[in-house]
Amino acid sequence: MKKFIAILLVLVPVSLSSQNIDVDILKAIHSPEPLPSDDFFRFMSDANFYVYVGTPVTMAVVGLARKDNELLRDAAAMAAGTAIAYGVALGFKYTVKRDRPFVAYPDEFTDKTGHDSAERSIMKSRLPG
Repeated sequence: MKKFIAILLVLVPVSLSSQNIDVDILKAIHSPEPLPSDDFFRFMSDANFYVYVGTPVTMAVVGLARKDNELLRDAAAMAAGTAIAYGVALGFKYTVKRDRPFVAYPDEFTDKTGHDSAERSIMKSRLPG
């Protein structure tokens, strides 16, 4: 019990001083001036939804055309995983209700950020081949 209390007394002050460590990291890597790549990355961010939906749908269509049950199963697993990841991200977004960095710190950040939980789900899904 004494060890637990000692660890707690050490970790609580550390966690209190690092509450905005994510903002500090973002400040270190963020470029406030417009970059030539901004338009490309805005396009990629806007295209995310089509990739989230299009990848499992394309796999399912190919699986149906080839009568490949394994590919259909993989498409269903990818769609379910992506939907769960996206739902959890949205759930946290509306539960935590934390302002985005460009809203909380308008002088330091512009709207260059996006979500990547569904992207990770797509990438970690088992792709055919």
